[in-house]
Amino acid sequence: MALITGSSTIDWSGISLAQVDFEGDLVKFVNRLVQILIELGNGQFVPIFFSPTLLVVDLFSGGKSPNRGLRVRRQIPIYNQLVQL
Repeated sequence: MALITGSSTIDWSGISLAQVDFEGDLVKFVNRLVQILIELGNGQFVPIFFSPTLLVVDLFSGGKSPNRGLRVRRQIPIYNQLVQL
């Protein structure tokens, strides 16, 4: 436990911070990102909104994914078909 010093009259020594599992959270994030990219590549989504630089979809696994930028056209094969509608 770190000793907090200074001119404050508040005794912070009794305040505990929640334990953080940074490595575990990072692994969860990477796994979810990989899952999202696989779903987008396989067309496992329902389009909600699309424009020349934005595609928002509902993923089959749950959640929404906003995809922005000029690379959207190359990363998601069905995107060009949606824009032509």
